[in-house]
Amino acid sequence: MIHTMANTKEINERIEHYKREITVTPDNAEAYINLGILYNSQRNYTEAIKAYKKAIAIKPSFVEAYYTLGVTLFNAGMHEDAISFYEKAIHLDPTFSAAYYNIGVIYSHNGSLDKAVTAYELSVKHKPDFAEAHYNLALAYNRLKRYENAKASYNNAIKHKPDFAQAYYNLGGVYSTLLQFEDAIEAYNKTIEIDPKFVQAYYNLGHAFSALKHHKKAIAVYEKALEAYPQYPEVLNNMGLEYYELADYEKAAEMFNRALGVNSNFPEAHYNLGLTFFAQHKNDEAIKAYENALAINPEFAEAHFNIGFVRFSMNMFNEAIAAYSQAIKLNPQFAEAYYNMSMAYSQIRNEHEAIKALNEAVRLKPEIKNRKN
Repeated sequence: MIHTMANTKEINERIEHYKREITVTPDNAEAYINLGILYNSQRNYTEAIKAYKKAIAIKPSFVEAYYTLGVTLFNAGMHEDAISFYEKAIHLDPTFSAAYYNIGVIYSHNGSLDKAVTAYELSVKHKPDFAEAHYNLALAYNRLKRYENAKASYNNAIKHKPDFAQAYYNLGGVYSTLLQFEDAIEAYNKTIEIDPKFVQAYYNLGHAFSALKHHKKAIAVYEKALEAYPQYPEVLNNMGLEYYELADYEKAAEMFNRALGVNSNFPEAHYNLGLTFFAQHKNDEAIKAYENALAINPEFAEAHFNIGFVRFSMNMFNEAIAAYSQAIKLNPQFAEAYYNMSMAYSQIRNEHEAIKALNEAVRLKPEIKNRKN
């Protein structure tokens, strides 16, 4: 009989027990397996490997010995060797679902996703109710951008493990990627029903409501998240964005400031505070907020762009051009920055540069030529 783990004292006692048993019966392959499992639990991989190999030498048909040796080799970071022993276990038992699964884990870990998919598919073929294998298969499909396959596999995981909160959560992520926000909302709600403290599910649920422009529902969801984690700056920031969309700029500013109170080095919150100030015609405060964002993240092209936008609204066209130029330097594909820069050049009667900037904007984004100023 192969034994499971216990506390350190009991493990040491069991090790001594199996050593004595092996002294009495040196050809006891099962005793060597148990000894290997115990050494593995202590992360004594060298002794565990020796024990498993001794078991295999005694009993070459011992499927479990190849499998447990594979587990220990994986734990020791010897992934290719682990695959080799899992494959030997499968050779002896072609229906060994757990061995296929563990091969899939290794291939997923090293980025060989197509091989991982094949391994996980074989795992669930031989054990259709293996929820974790369906789940990992879905993860691999998702990384391959095979989203319909990913949805099917997450649903299979849920079918066999109805309280699988992480599977529902990830399913919501796939639906969101596919812009199927109603389905995403259903999946996130199910996640929260199973695990009311799953704060990231509230966060993503709020995102989904926001994408559907259900801003008040998004706020209600974020408030629920804050009940569990009052100091969650990303949630506070997102609440601020919802209030901004509702044109409640005072409340939006309050949320952005609360986010910054938790994490002052949060460039997006500074940036969003700038949006709120500009909407209130507080131009100097808006510029300062954007500059604060840039002090934290100098690569924040949108912050330069928005400084340009504010400067333009103040008829400070040369300063606007300088800001748009900085945005373009950071993001040469920034069509909107070229377009706005062309408008600023027109204001100072530099038609050559205006046309040059407009042509680049149109090259990057052809539909921009139809825009009415």
